[in-house]
Amino acid sequence: MGSLQILDLTSASSVGAALDRVGIAWSCNADGDILVRLRRPEPQWIDAVFYEITPGYSIRGEFLDATTVEEPDGTTRWEVSPYGPAPTGLTQRIANLYVMPKPEGLGVQAHGSIEGLPPARPIRIKLIPGRPQIDRIEPNYPGLVGRGDSNGFWIGSGIQGSRMEDAELLHFVQMMFQASMLMFDGEFTGWVQIPEG
Repeated sequence: MGSLQILDLTSASSVGAALDRVGIAWSCNADGDILVRLRRPEPQWIDAVFYEITPGYSIRGEFLDATTVEEPDGTTRWEVSPYGPAPTGLTQRIANLYVMPKPEGLGVQAHGSIEGLPPARPIRIKLIPGRPQIDRIEPNYPGLVGRGDSNGFWIGSGIQGSRMEDAELLHFVQMMFQASMLMFDGEFTGWVQIPEG
């Protein structure tokens, strides 16, 4: 294997280069933060959801924990419990990780959203998980804290210091995405977003 790589946590270019070295795609947003977006085609990243627009134009919804059924013609059908709400559509789970290099170390926020899959109309909903999801994340991932209000929610964490090995960064990013998956369960609220590229 290659030599040990040490990255500067206070430098966006150093963190970006480290993500390149471990094979993680990233981009920079307008604030100069590093954005890592994870969306995958595997069934655990797709679910049927019920959602509706409230009188205040926010979204109220519920993940329906759909199961996949493979049809003889090779297509996949998604089944939900007949005892819950009827699904509004099939959605893709998206975890957005914002990595923010700072003089004192690295700040990290994980945000969740869902995006409608065809044949439903395209919609992206920024998630605000409920207390049950937060209560599962915080005890299972010490050091991660759920933060937010009625306008937004994220899982926050950070790394103190200015140096870290690539392997440590990769492990930290993977842990943040694992914790993010716990947001995609049960009831949620949120806001409609304009889908990005």
